[in-house]
Amino acid sequence: MWTNDISQVELLDPDQMIGTGEAARILGINSRTVRRQFDAGKIPGVKTQAGILFRRMDVLCHREHSRDRAKFDGIIKTAYVFDEFGYLDFANYSWTMDGGIRDIKSALEAYRPERARIINPLGVKPADVFMVEEILARLNLSDSHVVYNMLSDGVLQPQDGYKKVGRGRCKGQRLLVTKKSFADYLGEDAPERFYTSRDLAEESGKPVRYVNKRVWALNEQRNGNGIHPLGRKINGNRRNSGYLFTLGDICEFREICGFY
Repeated sequence: MWTNDISQVELLDPDQMIGTGEAARILGINSRTVRRQFDAGKIPGVKTQAGILFRRMDVLCHREHSRDRAKFDGIIKTAYVFDEFGYLDFANYSWTMDGGIRDIKSALEAYRPERARIINPLGVKPADVFMVEEILARLNLSDSHVVYNMLSDGVLQPQDGYKKVGRGRCKGQRLLVTKKSFADYLGEDAPERFYTSRDLAEESGKPVRYVNKRVWALNEQRNGNGIHPLGRKINGNRRNSGYLFTLGDICEFREICGFY
């Protein structure tokens, strides 16, 4: 880790140095966040009279490290939900990060007291609720508005005391979803891993919009014939809504559309 000593500038290759703005572009965050992460020692760099300078390679490494950590955090949250519903196999996997192997089951044991410290002050039993980020991880999604919309549509239920305000927004320190309502939503797919329309599009080589329209058309026919639909819509009844698929759904879609 570099110190932020101006004398270090003489040792740097100017062709490899970038400013705060370019670092922010690479990392997909704003310049203020880049400066905060530099001050916290998370991104190595040096201070100059013109501002903070970073080595491009250090910024790229930080980006990959952040992605790995975010992915691992998502896996832990997914494992927690699987574990709560009695599907333990997922928690026995290992994940490679930071040059070593991290056991998910051990990380899960550390995660439980961490989430309890967040939820207990709210006067709620941690075992009775899920946090939004846990639901998103379990569904293989990243947009929290999906959960807000599901709450607004009554697909999921917020914990008592969190009143809905406007389109799915909730009033309170933290939005919590009841375990029962999420269990009802998952139904018989509780042990299944979910894939998104984007996952299916990448596999088939077709645009996401094509996948959504094709699944919608197929389900119109299947509903008319009393056949179980493929996947489940993420955003209500909109025609071009994205879908969540189980592996069984994907195999069936491949067979119908000739994608192998």
